[in-house]
Amino acid sequence: YNNIPVGEDLSLLGKSGRNSKFDIVVGRTRKKPQQAIKVVNTPINSNIANPLFRIIDVRESQPKTEFSVIANNINSPVSSDFKSAFKNYNIPVYSWSEREQWLSKFKLAM
Repeated sequence: YNNIPVGEDLSLLGKSGRNSKFDIVVGRTRKKPQQAIKVVNTPINSNIANPLFRIIDVRESQPKTEFSVIANNINSPVSSDFKSAFKNYNIPVYSWSEREQWLSKFKLAM
């Protein structure tokens, strides 16, 4: 995994008392916090609410975890509303087609 310490399909407990599954969780190191990532295969307006709520809910109970979204833009573009909804909550959205540009953000840093 490109020297990235990952766990897949891990659940984190949110403020609501519900567990939320994250597609990828990048482990914490001495220099980087844990990072929880939701993957959205069709990044359009109707697919904003669920991942956004899950991130906001878990962020309340996991303040030392950073959250982001990977948007699969191979078959459909990322809608501007999708991007802005997450941006309004300071949650970065990374386009899958541009992964070579952002993948290093998640690499192991001791």
